[in-house]
Amino acid sequence: MLTVYSENELQLTADVLVIGGGPAAAWAAWAAASQGVKVIIVDKGFLGTSGAAAASGNGIMAPSPENWDKVLSERYRSGNNLANLRWIERVIEKTWLSLPLVENWGYRFPKENGESVRQSYYGPEYMRVLRKNLLRIGVQIFDQSPALELLLADDGSVAGARGVQRQNHRTYTVRAGAVVLANGGCAFLSKALGCNTNTGDGLLMAVEAGGELSSMEASNH
Repeated sequence: MLTVYSENELQLTADVLVIGGGPAAAWAAWAAASQGVKVIIVDKGFLGTSGAAAASGNGIMAPSPENWDKVLSERYRSGNNLANLRWIERVIEKTWLSLPLVENWGYRFPKENGESVRQSYYGPEYMRVLRKNLLRIGVQIFDQSPALELLLADDGSVAGARGVQRQNHRTYTVRAGAVVLANGGCAFLSKALGCNTNTGDGLLMAVEAGGELSSMEASNH
């Protein structure tokens, strides 16, 4: 899977390439790898410490199923009825199903009357657990390896990415059957904790590859 093409460049192949190093990237990699495919993650920082989620505590929207309708309507109203109801419903459902997995992997939520209270998580420990699990299931993680451009196939589809391994002072190319961009928005000027790496790299690469953007007014969140 990993071969040295020349003294200064790596040539890699994977079924799925994930670009990013936060929870979204980690979960995307897990979802693919759990289906038995080869997965590579490349991150400009260190998967486990880069991004906003790894820098502090994070709230979780994971109500029990009997409360889903109530939470769904509340979240919809809080967004001035502009949100996509199906997406909110999907987020609630996936969060509810995924948090027990995190506990099985080693994360410890606080207990109340013997039951786990899954209302928030401590970012550094949460990401440490996710990273450890990815390595356990065979995901290759390349830290300090920012992607710089997406590769296109002859039909115009995205077929990988090219970047640089900063610590090894060499470039790399990953050719993949699918590419997931999960490397944040444009919050680097917000001064929010952990957002200094969110410089919109993925958005720029997507546009350069022919993609179109929408809802950019929300990209710094």
